Amino acid sequence: MGLAPSLEPPHREFAEAIGVILAAARRHGVAPGIHNARPETASRRIADGWLMVGCGSDVAYVTAGARAAREALRTR
Repeated sequence: MGLAPSLEPPHREFAEAIGVILAAARRHGVAPGIHNARPETASRRIADGWLMVGCGSDVAYVTAGARAAREALRTR
């Protein structure tokens, strides 16, 4: 698409493209799926009608868990 990389693309072209994909999936009886970086975006996609919605990444979740454990140990 020639758009700058972004975890949450604010581009109009991106929004239009995923709208086309969602409509095509519905038209062909295919469960539409999309991955998102943030829970807020995932919630919006579910409200829009996406049925398979991913959120975050393994690395982000493992890192967050490790940071939480480190902080818990520091406070003891």
